[in-house]
Amino acid sequence: MRRKIFLISIAVILLLVVVGGIGWWNGRTHTTSPAKKTATVSSSTNQTPGFNKKQYSLTNSNSIWVIVNKQHPLQPVTYVPPDLTVPDVPLRSPGAANMQMRAVTATAIEQMFGAEAEWYQPAGRIRLP
Repeated sequence: MRRKIFLISIAVILLLVVVGGIGWWNGRTHTTSPAKKTATVSSSTNQTPGFNKKQYSLTNSNSIWVIVNKQHPLQPVTYVPPDLTVPDVPLRSPGAANMQMRAVTATAIEQMFGAEAEWYQPAGRIRLP
């Protein structure tokens, strides 16, 4: 009985390896030609970029993209953004100082809460456009 189960499991494993190998080989042989890839890349380079990686500094403390971690400590350590504000949204603890954020972020979160109010109903139903 054990020998029969062993042989069946070996047969199943071999079948899976063969089917997987065939699928891998077909995926490898049916790739697009380099000419087609070049054509799609060249047509997409004519479009204007939607994201500018160099728009803000990653090291300047005043930048909204500043990176702060063990390798990049905040300089100066006592820095506090000049535009801290509490967003006008329902907060976990209203008016709490720990809910302060930069003005740009506060504006974005207020817009997100405003958009959410357009499709969310308090009864828990979603109103689709």
